[in-house]
Amino acid sequence: MSNTQLTVAMLAVLAAHVAALVAALLPKRGAGPLLVLNLAVAGVLLVLVASYPRLLDPVDWQLLGLAAFELVALAAAVAGLRRVGWAVPISCIVFGLHFLASAGAVAFALTFRITRLI
Repeated sequence: MSNTQLTVAMLAVLAAHVAALVAALLPKRGAGPLLVLNLAVAGVLLVLVASYPRLLDPVDWQLLGLAAFELVALAAAVAGLRRVGWAVPISCIVFGLHFLASAGAVAFALTFRITRLI
């Protein structure tokens, strides 16, 4: 992946978070856009984690922690879309963490440059 591709991808993810936040703040929208984006992000990250070849042998604890967090995010998003009361605050926290992670990824993409072929 080139520097430009990484930067564009991270900016797109951050833009999706900003758009979901703005949509959620509109009257009569509620947390629906946040829940849908949480569901999409958690689903994509779980697919990426599942495709990682060295997940369990040897155990990669950081990757397993990410998978556990995203499973909680996925469950909270699904429960929130089904109007379960406890799920919306958890999904808002997860959204905030995803938003901060995407902002950090944008800062990384804009600051660091890939200088060698991988």
